[in-house]
Amino acid sequence: MKELNNKNCLITGAASGIGRSFALALAKEGMNLYITDINMEGLEKVKNEVEELGAKVYSDRCDVSKFEDFEAIAKNFYSKLGDVDLLINNAGIAIAGGLKNLEIEDWKKVLDVN
Repeated sequence: MKELNNKNCLITGAASGIGRSFALALAKEGMNLYITDINMEGLEKVKNEVEELGAKVYSDRCDVSKFEDFEAIAKNFYSKLGDVDLLINNAGIAIAGGLKNLEIEDWKKVLDVN
């Protein structure tokens, strides 16, 4: 799609799964990517895959439950790529088990990330 070529995209939770799939698909369309995750090992692998496709890509660690992390990512994004054309808020977590055994700290973490 030529309308995506050279547009700028920020993807959270890009180290695996759906976030990784978005990164690879959008790189093939010529988008400039800024990918983030807390899993730096996985993020580096995805960054390498995107670079192999010829797309411009930047990566940073970001814990989306921490406002200061997301604020830093926004600042870095704008300094490197300019305006955001597409934002994919993909980062998310789940805690296994029922509500009966869920600790309040775990519930708060799920809400903070998701």
